[in-house]
Amino acid sequence: MTPNRTSLPSSGWSFSGRRFIESGSIRRGESVMSGKPAIIPVAIGSLILAVTAAFHFTGFADISAWVAATGDAGFFAQAIPTIWLFPTVHWLIIAIGLVAGAWFAMAGLRLLLFACALLIAIDAVLIVYAVGPFIGSAMLLAAALCYAFAATRLKPAA
Repeated sequence: MTPNRTSLPSSGWSFSGRRFIESGSIRRGESVMSGKPAIIPVAIGSLILAVTAAFHFTGFADISAWVAATGDAGFFAQAIPTIWLFPTVHWLIIAIGLVAGAWFAMAGLRLLLFACALLIAIDAVLIVYAVGPFIGSAMLLAAALCYAFAATRLKPAA
């Protein structure tokens, strides 16, 4: 396979998203990911995860009001609203990072997708255990399944 017209031979990258490796176990011109098969399920999973994060963020005002209403000025009571934001921020970072990783066909994406899918599935299980099943935990599980499916679409690392 020869590089297409949009390839950048000096950098080893092309505009079509294919990386041309000069040496190693991948032959010159062979794509690390054939046609980026993971981008669509990763984008869907990330959209679901971002909506879940936004949904989780809507509870911040209620949690803050609840802590204020308790009148407890202790350290732990005052930390609860900030702790509430941690999953929201982490889920957004995971969603954005995995889309970027899939778009730029980063090395090790398959393992990263499986790891993030497992982490998000564990989040969903813990939430179901703590508060019972609801739409938020189902959305987390859906995002995890999208990421796991995307990982199965990639070639294992050599």
